[in-house]
Amino acid sequence: SDTGKWYHMTYQNTKNPLYYSLAFEIYKTYLDNFPNADDNFEVMYYYADMAYFRKNFAEAAKGYERVLDLNDKGAVVKSEEHDEMLKDAAHGAVLAYDELMGENNTDKEACPDIPDLPEPSDDVEHDLAPLPIAECRLKFIEASKRYAKIDTSADFAINSKYKAAQIYFNYRHFDESRPLFLDITRDAPD
Repeated sequence: SDTGKWYHMTYQNTKNPLYYSLAFEIYKTYLDNFPNADDNFEVMYYYADMAYFRKNFAEAAKGYERVLDLNDKGAVVKSEEHDEMLKDAAHGAVLAYDELMGENNTDKEACPDIPDLPEPSDDVEHDLAPLPIAECRLKFIEASKRYAKIDTSADFAINSKYKAAQIYFNYRHFDESRPLFLDITRDAPD
């Protein structure tokens, strides 16, 4: 992993994309071959970050989630740097899932658009029945909840909570959307 970090730092100093690609591949190889190494928290964080900036949002989301999972398992030595990486990983997971379900989503099978709702009928029960939520949107909701717990100071957490509430609402999961909307109006009345 030290070799990957060297290439990563060299890229940051030179902006030569070759170093960036080498660092990314070294991190990936290291994580594939040493999944339980002591420094996986840091290496996984850098790998996820690089995947995000390569616009590989699915890989980035998985990587950020693995960083958070390593933290949850207590497999990391706590430090100031650790806390910053943890917040950034939680934020990165939300951003990556948001990209996966956003306007630029090219994989509609993996993350379908919100379904068009049929015209209202006389059967109100049927019209308001909850619809199944796509997996990518459920992952966004979970990432948003996780982020809100990790970084309570972030305005972005309120925005992601709003998007989560909107997803529940759009899929007619009103029991789940209502408390989120209430939290938002209480926590950020402006």
